[in-house]
Amino acid sequence: MQFSVKHRSPGRIRIRLASGKISLEESRKLRLAILALPQTTDVRIFRNTGGLGIYYEGSEESLIKALKSLDPACPGENAYPSTDPESPFLDAEEIRKRGLAPHVKRKMRMQFLTEAAFDAVMPAPVQLAWHAVQLYRLEKL
Repeated sequence: MQFSVKHRSPGRIRIRLASGKISLEESRKLRLAILALPQTTDVRIFRNTGGLGIYYEGSEESLIKALKSLDPACPGENAYPSTDPESPFLDAEEIRKRGLAPHVKRKMRMQFLTEAAFDAVMPAPVQLAWHAVQLYRLEKL
C-alpha cells in the first residue's frame, strides 16, 4: 500500500493514501485489513480525502512496515477478523464527547437561520423544490 505520513503522536499515526478518495466498499476492506494487524487497536477512515487515523500499540516502525506490505485488494487467507468490527463512523456519544469547534457552531447556526428564513418567506412549492435539491446534493457527498 502506498501512503504518506501526515502526523505522528505516541500511539497514533495519521496517513494519506496515494490513491486519494476511496469508495465505501474499499474503506470497509481496508479497515478490516488494518484491524487484522496485531499492533492496531482502532482505525478512523476519511473517505473523501483518503486519510486514515490509526491507533496502535508498540513500535511505529513495525506498523509502517506492515502497512507498506498490506494489500487490501488481495488479502491472504484468514487476514480478516472473524467478527465485524464496530462502525468506522463516529456515533452520537463520541460526537458529544468531542464537542464542536466554535466556528463550526457559528456556521451551523447561520445555516439553520437562513433555512428557517427561507422556509418562512417562500411558498410551499418553492420550498419543496429547494429541499429536493438539497437532498440530491447531500446524496452526492
